[in-house]
Amino acid sequence: MAAKILVTGATGSIGRALIRDLLNRGKEVRAGVHTPEKFEYIKTTGVELAHLEFGDNLTIDRALVDIDSLFLLTPFAREQVEYERRVVDRALLSGVKHVVKLSIVGAQDEPGTQFTRWHGQAENYLKYSGLPYTIIRSNIFMQNYIRFVQPTANFIYLPLDNALVSYVDVRNVAEAISEILIAGKEHFGKIYEITGPQSLSADDIAQILTSVTNHHISFINIPEETALHVLESIGTPVWMARGMLELYSLQRLGRNSFVSHFYEDLLAKKPLSFERFAYEFANVFKAIIQHEHPIHLI
Repeated sequence: MAAKILVTGATGSIGRALIRDLLNRGKEVRAGVHTPEKFEYIKTTGVELAHLEFGDNLTIDRALVDIDSLFLLTPFAREQVEYERRVVDRALLSGVKHVVKLSIVGAQDEPGTQFTRWHGQAENYLKYSGLPYTIIRSNIFMQNYIRFVQPTANFIYLPLDNALVSYVDVRNVAEAISEILIAGKEHFGKIYEITGPQSLSADDIAQILTSVTNHHISFINIPEETALHVLESIGTPVWMARGMLELYSLQRLGRNSFVSHFYEDLLAKKPLSFERFAYEFANVFKAIIQHEHPIHLI
């Protein structure tokens, strides 16, 4: 039996969580994977695998055969807008009935930042494509802190000052996407913003992680110049590093501090708190602190 839902970005954190949720709800899933070597990450009963190159119409068309609904998430790349436009065009030709795009908070802002502008441009292309669509603008993921915690001296180094952010668990974002893909028509033409249940500073995060790991963790605020140097020293392209710093500047301005009730309204339950997330991933954080995992600074 042909798969009905195509998940792009299938081997990323959102894609993997979404596939698990859809399978748990008895749905047939086709996973679009850029690198065949990563098939093992998601190879499981009920998942059909499709090689998908966002720059290759042939692989996109093959992945879209018999697909009713599409989850659209493209790589973090300079070609992001081009990739999303290409997939939208092929989805329209393939007869896809619903596209759910993952975007970011601030995509509608003007002038915005490099990354919010890219998402805004892709959103607008989808809106005017003629395809039924739903857009979910997500806040910053809690899971990012897994790579922010450092094995050396148990510090979190970020250029955040006292910024408050309503971090959201990747799993909650995936649940919301799954619900919308399954419900379909009632969400056509809608744009939603999803956040966690409370706004927290990096100091708050450090205190929570200290509590759940029984290791003292401190937040160290660093200047943007230092953050840029760190990013470049670990091989981050300049365009990407500067784009990331722009996102941190939005957080310092309070753009990511609001709390949305969308998740609770949609699923009739509260989103996971950072405390719950930290508790469930306590062993991962402990392993990092005990130098069992190499982690980049930011």
